[in-house]
Amino acid sequence: MRKRKKSGAEVRAGTRLLAILSAAYWQALIAALITAATLLLFHRLGTSKALPLQITLSDYLALLGLVGAILALASSIAFGFLLYFISDATNRKFEAYSRLQDFLKDLSSFLNDAAPNTKLATLGRRFSLDLRALRLNDFPLLDWDEKIEDIVRECTAAEKRSPSVSDELMVHLAQCEELVSTIGIMSIKQIVARVEAAPFIKSFVVLAVILISGVWGPFIMHASPTVGMAIPVFFCVLTSLVFVEIAWKVYRETNELLDFIEQPNE
Repeated sequence: MRKRKKSGAEVRAGTRLLAILSAAYWQALIAALITAATLLLFHRLGTSKALPLQITLSDYLALLGLVGAILALASSIAFGFLLYFISDATNRKFEAYSRLQDFLKDLSSFLNDAAPNTKLATLGRRFSLDLRALRLNDFPLLDWDEKIEDIVRECTAAEKRSPSVSDELMVHLAQCEELVSTIGIMSIKQIVARVEAAPFIKSFVVLAVILISGVWGPFIMHASPTVGMAIPVFFCVLTSLVFVEIAWKVYRETNELLDFIEQPNE
């Protein structure tokens, strides 16, 4: 059973929100706003003596170390997902290309046996040879309709004379089209791999900034303890948003593989 399709409004709203939470500048802005709100809350609690507003250098370094360790975990997860994404697209592309070559050979053999010395067989062999001559770098194909236009027209004209041959040929063409589409989709996935690499690159950049902040910890704490409290809070929120981004990408990729399963209504 197929899963229930979400409405366009639901998909657009959810995708828009997750896209915002995945953009680096929005992540930095959200982290800065939450940090400012947290400092304001701590300041009010400290003024009312409900919570002493104090942080030492050891606290500062311990918080940064904790956030850095969690971010390193996020980096390893993002790197693993990136490797899976690239290897999956590459393997499926090569597999579909190999199967396409086999289908095209079967198509030529079928036409030679079922409709020899006919215009349909000539067009089919030409179509098969043209596709077999394509390299993987030639995909995705943007002119598939033009490639099959002549053979589909001749197949339609020959349907009354040999309906079984025409039906079998259309099945072969549908299978070839499915494989060509798969190769095209996998090619596009390889192109957008740099987008999937964003969380991994972002994690390393943030981790580098955390290390620099740790080295400069004594100077930061001496200059302003308030800034010393703000930095760990900022990186904590930023790391959480990176986790959200990674989780969204993993969920989206997994959900595409389970498109045939019916989902319960939410």
